[in-house]
Amino acid sequence: NGLPRWHHPLFGSERFLESSQGKLLIVIEANDPVFDPEETRRLLEETGGREIELIEDED
Repeated sequence: NGLPRWHHPLFGSERFLESSQGKLLIVIEANDPVFDPEETRRLLEETGGREIELIEDED
C-alpha cells in the first residue's frame, strides 16, 4: 500500500499549500491503465475546473 510515504510529489505544488487555506483541491491518481491525461483535463475544464496542474511522480 506504500505506507508510510513521507514525501508525495503533490507536496511540491503551490496549489497544495493553498488547499490548507480554505481552497478545494482534487487529486486524481493516474495509476489506472485506462487513465488518459488529455481526457481527464478536458473533463475537468468542461465542469468548471480552474488551475489544473499535472504533477508527475519521479518514482
